[in-house]
Parts: sequence; structure tokens; C-alpha cells
Amino acid sequence: MPLGIRVFLAIEVTLCYVPGLLLRVFPFFYQISPKQKKTLCIVYPILILLNMLLLFFGLSDYETATALVRLDMLLIQFVLVGANVIVIKEYKREHLFTFGLVATCMYMLLSSATYLSKFFFKEDPIYQYLVGTGFYLLFMVIWYFPIRSMLKKIVSPFLSHKSVDYWKHVWFIPMMLYVSMFIALPLDQNIGSLALLLSRLFISISVIIFVRVVSLNHQTIMEKEALEEQLNHSKLHYAGMQTHFEASRKIKHDLKHILNAVRHYIDTNDKSGLSDFCDTVEETQLQYTNVPYTGCPAVDGVLFYYIKRTEKENIRFQYQGNLRHSGITDMDLCVMIGNALENAFEACLHIESDRFVTLTAERDGDIVSVMVQNAFDGQVKNNADKIISRKGEKRIGVGLQTISSVCEKYNGTMKTEWNDHTFTVLMVLTARADI
Repeated sequence: MPLGIRVFLAIEVTLCYVPGLLLRVFPFFYQISPKQKKTLCIVYPILILLNMLLLFFGLSDYETATALVRLDMLLIQFVLVGANVIVIKEYKREHLFTFGLVATCMYMLLSSATYLSKFFFKEDPIYQYLVGTGFYLLFMVIWYFPIRSMLKKIVSPFLSHKSVDYWKHVWFIPMMLYVSMFIALPLDQNIGSLALLLSRLFISISVIIFVRVVSLNHQTIMEKEALEEQLNHSKLHYAGMQTHFEASRKIKHDLKHILNAVRHYIDTNDKSGLSDFCDTVEETQLQYTNVPYTGCPAVDGVLFYYIKRTEKENIRFQYQGNLRHSGITDMDLCVMIGNALENAFEACLHIESDRFVTLTAERDGDIVSVMVQNAFDGQVKNNADKIISRKGEKRIGVGLQTISSVCEKYNGTMKTEWNDHTFTVLMVLTARADI
């Protein structure tokens, strides 16, 4: 094989792997640390260069070109995903799932490109290879962003602690189907018939549809669990309101007798007796007055749940503001505020004294601001601007991820600040007129 053709073919074939490489790391880009990104930026070029040299020295004749390129295509993908798994250790199953899904898409495009190349340079197989890889690069340019969007919908939403079990059941599906398609064709052959091409296309599309349906089902389950949790909070809140109303009626009924008793203590100058009596009234009559009223009944249920926790954990809780007609759906408010309060209360448990959580909400025009502050021990595990969960596996905190997603949904943003004693989460959203 002429030297110029060997060089050009080695470069062209290697460039075909670059879009797939970028797609495999895309869902994890905002989850990994700057150190991991730097490592990948070193590892990727080295592997690509080594692969290019392997092709250059291996492409010595026309007869072995097909087998070598197909074998190289399989090996380089396993090497690249292996590098991802080693560098980003906390997402092993997710990487293998993404590898299989991306490889399936790439194989579908490659099969189409190979089939089309059969109509060009029928007498010269090496130029057919050049045309085929050219078609493949063109297809990757056209389909790169649709595939990336698909990965964002299927993979990105489930990179959290709550979805760990989900990946245990689905990680192998696209990878196994891809490998099955690959080995079904002899190593020294390419797609040569329309029937075989259609078979590859149907299998690939079926894999994509299947994993998309699985991800949608999992998302539905997660939303159902969130609704059930919100319903339980609301039930607790309304039970507390009922108890509060009953206590209020009792206080109103007994108010005359209470005032008479107070006057008696005043008339007899019995300050000690008056103090004890007031303590008794506060303990027996006013124990249910701390029921929140935010203007949003669903959020009231969430707040009441955490207010009940303050009684057990010795945490001071304060709320100020009004969420009536906030322009944010009840579900999104509950998810956002619930996650923020959950993180705040968990942080308070790491300190012994002066535990507090405050929630402030206000609307100014179309801007809705919600701020949660809490006491904490000053220890934050973070990579750049990403805060790592304390619950293990070195993953980004799912609560903050969820809050950020809700803010982005309303063209807003989330900001975190902290010092040695206080942690603050500020959520700014744009109210929607249709809510």
C-alpha cells in the first residue's frame, strides 16, 4: 500500500473515533473534577496517537485492511471506555451503558456509510475505504448533536444516589446487543447487502427505543415517589393543622378562666405562681401553634414535616415570606425546598450545639427568590464549584443537582455560599404567567 494512502487512511480512520469519544464523556462532563478532566485530556490524545500509529504500521496491504480496521474499531472503543472507567471510578456501570449506546449509534452510521461506499470505486477497495470513512465522518457531523441530546435525556438525569440500583439492571443491555451485532459478521467483511444493513438499522433503533422507554419508566417511578412523599408531608401537615385548630378552640373556650387565674396571681402578688402557671399554659395549650402558612398548602406540608423534626433534633427553624401565586408549580416548589431543607437538616446533625435552619421566600415582579441558611461544621467536599455528597461514592450531591435543575427549568440559577459556621443556598427563578 502506498505510503501516502497509509498515512491518510490511518488519520481518517482514527478521526472517526473522536466524535464517539466526545459523546461517551459528555453525560459525565459536569460531574467530574478538574483533575479528572485534565487526566482525560492527557490520556485521550495518547491513546488516539497510539491507535493512529497502529493503523499506519498495520495497513500494509489491501487484503487485511478490512479485518484490521474492524478489529481496531472494537478494541479502541474498549480501550477508551476502560480509560473512562479507571479515571472516573464512581460511574463504572453508567460508563459501560453509555459505551454500548454510543457504540450502537456509531455502528448504525458506520454500516450505512460502508453500504453506500460499495457504489464507488468498485475496482479499487482502498478508495472504497476512503469514501466509506468520509461518509461516516459526514454522518457523525450530522447526527452528533441529536445523539448528544439523546444521551442527555437517557443518562444525565440518573447520575445520582437514588438511581444506583437502576444502573445495576440496565448497564449491560446496549453493550451486549452491540457486541452481538458486531461479531455476527465475519471480521474480514463489511456490510454488503441492503438486507444486512436494514437488519443492523432495525436492531440499533430498537436498542435506542428500548433504553429510552426504560429511562422514562424509571423517571416516572422517581416522580411517583416524590409525589407520595409530598402527599405524606401534606397529610402530616393537615393533621397538625387540625390539632392546632382544636387547640385554638380550646384556648378560646378556656381564655376566660385563664384570665381570671392570671388576675388572681396578680392580685395576690404571687409572681412565682404566675410564672409556673404561664409555663403550664404554654406547655399544654400552645404546643401546636407552630404550623406554617406559606400560601402554598403543598409547601406547608413539607415545612411541617421538618418542623416536627426540629422537636427531635433540637434545631431552631424559622420561616419568613409568602409563596402564594409564586408562578412556580407546587411540585417544583416542594422538590426544590424539600431538597434544600433536607441538606440543611442533615448538615445540622454534624454539629452539637446552636443548630438552626432558616427559610426565606419572596417575589419581586417576575423574580422569585428562595434562600435556605443553616448551621454546619464548615467542612465541604467539593471539586471546583461542584459539592460532593457526604453519603459516599464521591458523587455530586443529588439534592443540589435537583435544585439546580428546577432553577434552570424556570430560567433561573442556584448559588451556594459558606463560611466556617453557615451554609447558604440561594435559588432565583423566573415566575411563569401560566401558573
